[in-house]
Amino acid sequence: MKYNGKIITVMVVICAMFLSLAVYLTYFTLFDAPEVVENKFNKRIREREESILRGAVYDSCGEVLAYSGMEGNRQKRYYPFKERYAHVIGYNSVTYDKSGLESTFNDILVKSDPLENISGFFDMTGEMEKGADLYLTIDNGFTAKAEKLMGRRQGSVVALKPKTGEVVCLYSNPSFDPNEKALEESFKELSQSENAPFLGRATQGLYPPGSTFKIVTAAAALEENIGVSITDEGSTIIDGYVVENYNGKKLGEIDIKQGFAKSSNVMFASYAVQLGEKKMENIIERFGIGEKMDFDIRTSKSLFNYENAMGQTDLAACGIGQGKLLVTPLNMALVAAGIANDGVIMEPYIVEKAMYPSGRQAYKSKPKVWKTAVNEEVAGMVEDMMIECVETGTGTGAKINGITVAGKTGTAENEESDKTHAWFVCYAPAENPEIAICVMQEYAGVTGSSCAPIARDLINYYLNK
Repeated sequence: MKYNGKIITVMVVICAMFLSLAVYLTYFTLFDAPEVVENKFNKRIREREESILRGAVYDSCGEVLAYSGMEGNRQKRYYPFKERYAHVIGYNSVTYDKSGLESTFNDILVKSDPLENISGFFDMTGEMEKGADLYLTIDNGFTAKAEKLMGRRQGSVVALKPKTGEVVCLYSNPSFDPNEKALEESFKELSQSENAPFLGRATQGLYPPGSTFKIVTAAAALEENIGVSITDEGSTIIDGYVVENYNGKKLGEIDIKQGFAKSSNVMFASYAVQLGEKKMENIIERFGIGEKMDFDIRTSKSLFNYENAMGQTDLAACGIGQGKLLVTPLNMALVAAGIANDGVIMEPYIVEKAMYPSGRQAYKSKPKVWKTAVNEEVAGMVEDMMIECVETGTGTGAKINGITVAGKTGTAENEESDKTHAWFVCYAPAENPEIAICVMQEYAGVTGSSCAPIARDLINYYLNK
């Protein structure tokens, strides 16, 4: 009996050990295994990807923007337009992993057609399987035009279709060459550069929007019917805070349409104070500012952060696009697109579809409403003001004979430099909008009027293509 007790004890211990192992393996399989399998440091993922030829990337006209080929016994990724799409398509590197669409759509780019795999089960040709190809909404010709017009200026150009949310252009400068050799040779230098070339300014750069934000303030003022005429003396004092027009310009007796066209800081700071914190917060939220955006590539969340209640000076600064308000150029392109689309902001997207080599569809996007910012009547009134801005105000550099352009300039001060950011947002034709554009020059030290001719040339290119 004494030995039987010891045997039973040993058996209990052994059973407990097996039970613990079974519990751990079950837990690992259910909870930890997927994370381990998909971990970027898992070498098996790279080996699996190398066994499938990575899909190509095409623009909206079918031009190849990225493709893969074999070099010896390994795959090599090619980016023929180098810096132009480094922030959109990104890079695919053994050393530095992935970025942009190469990262977010990786599973599709290396996914072969499951039906083709079944039908080709007995195929002994030994040909390499191929992943799905991405077809983008991006227009390479338009982006090349934006790249040329921006030249060496730091900043970005965003263009999209207001009715669908299709992104036509998402250009940022400075940039970098994502091709493997160039990336490996310059990665350290690029990552330490003061110009931050890895930052996709169109979607990740955060800036005060300056007077382009008056679109939002004007919409709220019109909703609340407080857009009355004022006498603009060039400056005003709000709770000890001096609000001045650009160069202190006195605009005299003006109504809201004239104040918008001539970009009166005095008027719109006063409107924001009259609207108050809750109404300003409400309109800002309806335009999607301060909210995380579901997008095909990484974006920064625009910031509207006030830990305490907004005082009159906070409201005044916010009303003219300054203070603790930071947005991306994509945000402001969507603000303009929302007015163009009768107050409805469509969710932006870059990838139109993905297709297997067999011709079967692997992925498809469709237009979705993101925000309803204002009603059609208010959108129409803001549009009239934006047209006036281009016809007689600060945005005359965007005028085009025979085409009605609606736009707004912005000149934004910032805490990091005494050089201002220059903005211009617009859309055209105003009667039936086909394209909305945001041009932003970072630390340009000039007014937003300097961006208007760039937008004008891009509108001309797009409508006459």
